[in-house]
Amino acid sequence: YTGNSASRTISHNLGSVPGCIIIKRTDTTSAWAVYHQSLANTEYMVLNTTAAKATGAGYWDGTTPTSTVFSLGTASDVNASGGT
Repeated sequence: YTGNSASRTISHNLGSVPGCIIIKRTDTTSAWAVYHQSLANTEYMVLNTTAAKATGAGYWDGTTPTSTVFSLGTASDVNASGGT
């Protein structure tokens, strides 16, 4: 997908709720955002650091993934305008 800097959903067509989602932008170096089912929908981890989990709705828009879509917030690591 290409980012748009606005809250949105992304279709995944898995047919089940994903237990883990990893997002890595390919157009720049930035944090590798990680969603895991054991975290709250406002929490995230950053795969390419040693940091502990963090809290903020900017990554997953405070929304739990479903069997058809996952949500993105406005954080540039996952949804920067024009980011891939």
